[in-house]
Amino acid sequence: MFDRVLIFLMGMLLSLGSGAAQQSSTADGANESSGTLLKVQMQERVSSADARNGQTLRGQLTEAVTIEGRAFAVGAPVTVTVVAVAKAGEIGSAGELSLQVEAVGQEEVLSDVIVILGKEGTHELGDAPAKGTEAVVEAKSVLTFHVFPLGLAYRERQAGKKLEIAGSVRIGFVSVE
Repeated sequence: MFDRVLIFLMGMLLSLGSGAAQQSSTADGANESSGTLLKVQMQERVSSADARNGQTLRGQLTEAVTIEGRAFAVGAPVTVTVVAVAKAGEIGSAGELSLQVEAVGQEEVLSDVIVILGKEGTHELGDAPAKGTEAVVEAKSVLTFHVFPLGLAYRERQAGKKLEIAGSVRIGFVSVE
């Protein structure tokens, strides 16, 4: 679990340094360095108004996928975790949900974190926007994650060497209106 938290924090730092724009590759033949695309249909609604950190959500694959040599069929169960949440008006005017895939079937996986934002409130005063909307993912919504080989997360760390991750952990920003 510590390794997952470490990888998540490293990804957040990498993302902040490289900007907020998400660059997505949907080309066939995605390799280890770009991650495997995982399209997940959410089975339940989640909102920043009532979600909590660590909450587990259910989803299912909308496309067959192979991860580290193991094939998963359409409809395979997917476990998604809420890794961060902020209600509208708490940190910013818009609500915010951060989601990450934890497992496909019984197989543990490492995915990027997707950040879903609600709509910003009106800016009547430049530095004090009104409360915006909550971030919401409706049931049956399809979210796309990038899954990285787990071997990268558990690579042995040696003294004096940096832990390097092939590819990059990205944060996707999705505006929900």
